[in-house]
Amino acid sequence: MKKTLLVILLITLFFPCESFSQVQFETGKIGVNLSLYGRVRVFAPTLATKQIDRSSILVAKSQTEVFDYNQDGEIEDSAQLIQTTFSDFTAYGSSNNLYNAPPLPPSVTSKLWVYGWTNKAFLIVKSTVINNETAAFPAIVGMEIIPQLAGEYGNEVVSCDVAANLVISSKPNDYVGYKLLGQNLYSSVGIDWYDGYGVDTSYWTWLNTAPTAYNLQTGGDGAVAMFAKSPVSLAPGASTDTYIAITYGITDAEMRANMDSAVMKYNTLVSVDETPTAIPDQFTLLQNYPNPFNPTTQIAFTLPQSGFVTLKVYDVLGNEVTTLINEFREAGSFNVTFDAKNLPSGTYFYKLSNVQGNLINKMLLIK
Repeated sequence: MKKTLLVILLITLFFPCESFSQVQFETGKIGVNLSLYGRVRVFAPTLATKQIDRSSILVAKSQTEVFDYNQDGEIEDSAQLIQTTFSDFTAYGSSNNLYNAPPLPPSVTSKLWVYGWTNKAFLIVKSTVINNETAAFPAIVGMEIIPQLAGEYGNEVVSCDVAANLVISSKPNDYVGYKLLGQNLYSSVGIDWYDGYGVDTSYWTWLNTAPTAYNLQTGGDGAVAMFAKSPVSLAPGASTDTYIAITYGITDAEMRANMDSAVMKYNTLVSVDETPTAIPDQFTLLQNYPNPFNPTTQIAFTLPQSGFVTLKVYDVLGNEVTTLINEFREAGSFNVTFDAKNLPSGTYFYKLSNVQGNLINKMLLIK
């Protein structure tokens, strides 16, 4: 992982030295730099002072299949400044991992929009992740953050306010918050940075670590923070949108006040920007994740039409263990949590039934 600033030599008199690899804007209270490969760098109160070296999208499919900036990012749409009706500043770009042959799984496209407003100390990032694979999979979409508060790595505090869905990096007089908007945190973790930390098995573990109110005082190398939303079943060609607010303040209270303003803006933004979720065209029951599990796991399924649905769990003898769903559901994609804390280790089966038929998968509980 690179923690030093890449200096690109000036090759013409007409462009700044970094203009070939990134675009940026400044609101008067906070600034952003979006690279071609999907790195979101945050500055505050002006572009003269870096606060976050990198924040970038993570997409996890399995223990050995995680899309991340360093290993997978390749340009799809060049980073550019665009105009929108609901923000004063907008940066856009997209990346994928198609430069590998075949692509490193999971094969996805990550589209990013970063929105800003004049004299406001917050940004809103919209991420759209698209499944480029030929089969559906449960996607855990999150973000990785590497602080550089006041332009310096190390000795910051990284913390999580679970109730507020908020991850915070702070030093005296510099507070940066990242908030998952519209839903609760599925995972959140902070670690001391170390060389070579970014491997898929580690990312998978961290992205499946339940959020707690941690308060990590980092050493001289600084921190890495990660968080994610609940897994989403993505059919081939389907997408999922994630919204994240980024705010700055010289105190925790000021940062949180700016976050409140960001949430108000988000509520306006989604009313303009959101489109209805596409109705799936297949009746599917995905493999639970994680699997094996202890003691909870997620079961995802899709319904192409509305109707009465049951989702039940059985042991190896065919005895019904529990009923997770027994109700009418509209067409759509769903995720259900199965908590097996009161069950012994072993193999279990889960069965999804509706008017279209029955689907059964196997899962393994290891305690």
